[in-house]
Amino acid sequence: MEIRNFHPHDLSEIKRIVGSLHPKWFDDQAVINIPIDVPFQKTFVAIDNNQVVGFICIRSQDGMPYLGWVGVKVNLHNKGIGRALMQRAEDEILKAGAYSLRVETVVEQNPKDGSYDQTIKFYETCGFKVETKSELKQFEKFAYRMGTMLKVLKSRL
Repeated sequence: MEIRNFHPHDLSEIKRIVGSLHPKWFDDQAVINIPIDVPFQKTFVAIDNNQVVGFICIRSQDGMPYLGWVGVKVNLHNKGIGRALMQRAEDEILKAGAYSLRVETVVEQNPKDGSYDQTIKFYETCGFKVETKSELKQFEKFAYRMGTMLKVLKSRL
């Protein structure tokens, strides 16, 4: 597997990945936003057998790096692709002189259904910790909280 910079011709494969993750991991608005965001954010793709199998986007707001979007083909979850993409993003952030990374995501979900609870677990195993939580919201039969998760990449000392 290779992790490389995004090329515009990768967008059609990224759209397919996003479609396969809809609606469990990406909602309708994400399906619309991702193809617009990907070319504007710093994006890396994971390539296996000459196919895009995953992607990660990073952006900065007021000097603070954030994850934009992360997606891996469903049949390839838990194979290290997400971790490899995360490592590439972290390397890029450190190279730019930043020392932390945030992600805005669902930080709590009840009941667990195999979607965001897996996402939260992924971020936690990558070293992220919940930094903020919003008020509890209800969507159909799910209760959830949005928030930010933070990973300190390197001490400034």
